[in-house]
Amino acid sequence: MISKRRQIISALALSLFDDNEMEILREEPSTSKKRMVMATTAAFSEMLPGCCTREKYSKHKEFIPFIDTYHPNTFTAMFRMTRSTFDTLLGAICMDEIFLKQNSGGMEMTAVKDQLLMFLWYAATQDNFIRLADRFGVCTTTATLSVDRIGKAIINNLKHLIKWPSRNEAKETMLAFSKKGLTKIIGSVDGSHIPIKKPTKDFETYYNRKGFYSINLQAICDHRLAFIDIYCGWPGSAHDSKVFQNSGIAIQIEESPETMCPDGSYILGDSAYPLSPTLLTPYKKSGKGLNPVQRHFNYVLSSTRVTIERAFGLLKGKFQRLNHIEMDNIANINQLIYTCIIIHNFCIFHEEDNSFVVIEREAHDDADDIEDVPRFAVGSRLEDYQAYRDKIAEELYLDS
Repeated sequence: MISKRRQIISALALSLFDDNEMEILREEPSTSKKRMVMATTAAFSEMLPGCCTREKYSKHKEFIPFIDTYHPNTFTAMFRMTRSTFDTLLGAICMDEIFLKQNSGGMEMTAVKDQLLMFLWYAATQDNFIRLADRFGVCTTTATLSVDRIGKAIINNLKHLIKWPSRNEAKETMLAFSKKGLTKIIGSVDGSHIPIKKPTKDFETYYNRKGFYSINLQAICDHRLAFIDIYCGWPGSAHDSKVFQNSGIAIQIEESPETMCPDGSYILGDSAYPLSPTLLTPYKKSGKGLNPVQRHFNYVLSSTRVTIERAFGLLKGKFQRLNHIEMDNIANINQLIYTCIIIHNFCIFHEEDNSFVVIEREAHDDADDIEDVPRFAVGSRLEDYQAYRDKIAEELYLDS
């Protein structure tokens, strides 16, 4: 079929030459290839008018200017931040060098404001790039590049918004967390599965025990629901304990516990995590059951640790894209997740009202039904850690 088509096109191309031009082709073979290409292009143009002519994409002029007429509440609902916060975010990234590069072909780059609007719409909805491009009146390539550029620019300029608290900030966090009784909490840790499409490489490792493909996002948040540390990129099949063990924050805490967790502070985790003086976890149910002290401790820890579940719920409620990412490249997926978390913190630090976002309790891993959960501590170290937790539990029970 292909051979037949080539014969037809070649015959049509040759028919465009007169006798004199055919004689020149035979006498000057060095020019034959170029002239044949030109002739073939002309032949295609005759067969399929417009197929060889690249038309400039006709950009719609209705939607982007219409955004400026939105009621403030409508803008906030659509783009997940107030217009004031949007303008501040735009000012923080608009001078990034990535926007100074010229597009291929000398075409003028889409305005940074429009690119940021596209990114926020993409992150806030489940619209794919084709729908995103259609809504904003650009080609699909422009929409894809805009999302990528904004992600890079936000990470380049605002990655400092995800940071571990200083000693003074840690004291403020501990005071805010102490309302339920535990007085030295510096943060709450958990993992969350970010659903993705089936990867083309090593897809088995991304299939989690809940029955779908995902990226495992580990995060620690403070009392404001702001993320103070994230570790993203492990495939969904990885257990929370293994992810934590390999995370940078776990290594830093182990090497310098007093610096990372000053004044005897600790992180709260569920039973999927290893117990230690800097990571407090609940008592696991045994055949004998739990005594009143242990049950009270577990209740207080769980009701306080729910902060991280609320933070995940707010993040995914604000950015619906994180409920399923259809990108193919894992690096691009991680960049998108990282960018959404930075914007999440940016809104919190600008005292955004997030009441318009539906916050649902995040379904989290429960290690009670998981066998062979890996642990850091063994032997006497684990016994020491358990004794440390027993002391905290007893004091908490007596103060209740």
